[in-house]
Amino acid sequence: MGFTKAQQSAVDARGQSVIVSAGAGSGKTSVLIERLIKILSDEENKTPAEKIIVVTFTRDAASQIRQRLSSALDKKLSEEPDNLWLMSQQSDLCFAKISTIHSFCFDMIRDNAELAGVLSDFRVADENEEKIIISDAV
Repeated sequence: MGFTKAQQSAVDARGQSVIVSAGAGSGKTSVLIERLIKILSDEENKTPAEKIIVVTFTRDAASQIRQRLSSALDKKLSEEPDNLWLMSQQSDLCFAKISTIHSFCFDMIRDNAELAGVLSDFRVADENEEKIIISDAV
C-alpha cells in the first residue's frame, strides 16, 4: 500500500510518540500497523513488544489492531522463519498494551492507586450510579 507523505512521515518517525488523527477510512490503522511492524522488527534498535502502548477509542479497534499486528508479524516471520527476534516479538505481543483510552487509564490508576491516593478496590460507576452522583453534584 502506498502512503501519503504525511502517513509515511508517521510510519517512519522514531524516538518520539506519534498521534494519528484522521477521518474514518483514511488509513489510520494501516499506518499504525506499518509503524509498529517496523518498530517491532528493528533488530538494531530493539523495542520489546511489551513496551508498546497503543490507545484507541473502541474495543473493536483495539482488537482489530492486535489481530492485524499479529498477522503482519506472522507474514514477516514467514519471510524470515529463523528470525529469533521476530519469534520473541510474536510470542510477547500479548503483553503489549493495546486498549481503549478508558481501559488504559483504568489500568494506570489501578497500578498506581496508592501513589494517586485512590483506594485499590475502586471501580467505575455504572450508569445509574453515575446519574445519582451527577444529580447530587448539581
